[in-house]
Amino acid sequence: MSISNRLIKRRLPTFVTIFLIGLLFIGGSQSGAGSLFVTPWDKLAHIVFFFCLTIFLFAGFNFSIVTTSILALLIGMLDEFHQIFLPGRFAGVDDWFADVVGVMLATGFIFLRRRRK
Repeated sequence: MSISNRLIKRRLPTFVTIFLIGLLFIGGSQSGAGSLFVTPWDKLAHIVFFFCLTIFLFAGFNFSIVTTSILALLIGMLDEFHQIFLPGRFAGVDDWFADVVGVMLATGFIFLRRRRK
């Protein structure tokens, strides 16, 4: 594998993580963002989004599993807090709980994958 391919492979998760966080906060601030998914699919969207965010955060920044999980949960908490100030958006513990489920699933996936190696 060439040097540029290794660099891209090593840095791609970092860029994807930054993109996802930007999408969450900037994209979530747009009008109509709160109505992209209807109940109960909005909870599934939270779970999938935070599963992916946790995986890329772990791969891109090489934090421990615990640190990665805490950071992902804090990002979810900050997103819910951010929604308090947005017209037409509502912060909810139920949304944050869905974030927690996504982070827990990703943490379990990372743990099992590392254990397998």
